[in-house]
Amino acid sequence: MKEHFYEDFFYNDDNVNEVDHKGNPYTVESAIGRIVLNFADLEREFSSVIAFLLQVKPEAGSTVTAELSFKNKLNLISALYRQCTVDQESLDWFSALMKLLQKCEELRNQIVHSHWFDAREAGVLRVKPANSQRKGHFVKSEELLPMHLMNISDYIAYTIEKTCEYFSCIDGYKSATWEQIGY
Repeated sequence: MKEHFYEDFFYNDDNVNEVDHKGNPYTVESAIGRIVLNFADLEREFSSVIAFLLQVKPEAGSTVTAELSFKNKLNLISALYRQCTVDQESLDWFSALMKLLQKCEELRNQIVHSHWFDAREAGVLRVKPANSQRKGHFVKSEELLPMHLMNISDYIAYTIEKTCEYFSCIDGYKSATWEQIGY
């Protein structure tokens, strides 16, 4: 792995494909759908990684992860990986990958657990009520265009690619298909 992971996320108004593979413009709904689908692929990849680290069949990896939250899957992968890896450079790369994965969860949760309102012709207002000990009750909001949501989808897709790339460097790792994990 010669390159560093791209860890920071930001909305990019430039260089964004605003149409899908059929040439149709992305809508807010289709962009949110891409986020959800990409995140599901990321979770499937986790089942593969966990099965590999446990040295069991992909179906068993799916069984182990079926009821785990994303955070618990991250914790499990981290614990398993650290048991079998002592090389500090590998652990440093792994820690950077874990940050990417945590950011994907944060972005996905922001989108999935928000309220949505029309904001302008092609955009929406994302509103998320929240509570904290320090601030009490407050509301976060931001205006988004479909291309901003596609930035999140692309970030998740990038993380899937980097996860596959990272673990494929380990002898014997192969990403499982949906059929192999029992779907």
